[in-house]
Amino acid sequence: MPEPEERVDQSTRVSEARATPVHVASGSRPFAELTLDDVKQQASDLSSVGTFGPLQRVRPVARAWSELAAEMESRRAASVGELDDRTVLGYAERLWVVSPPEGLI
Repeated sequence: MPEPEERVDQSTRVSEARATPVHVASGSRPFAELTLDDVKQQASDLSSVGTFGPLQRVRPVARAWSELAAEMESRRAASVGELDDRTVLGYAERLWVVSPPEGLI
């Protein structure tokens, strides 16, 4: 069973992920407020930037946006915020919305 300190940290990280502003075509909004259309657009935009040299680091992020869109569709979620905490935090880390515990590099 996780220590109380770990649960608080996890809860804090989830709150941070949900509240972190993300720039999308319609402007900046908290991650939790992004709609399915926003997520699909992010996936499309990042998939089109290229795949050579340093841009290779963008590929897994673009793929994660596509996977988030599929997750939202399968769960019939209209916004990221409708997903459970574990899913929100997992995608937030993969999408570089928040840094994973081990860092981005």
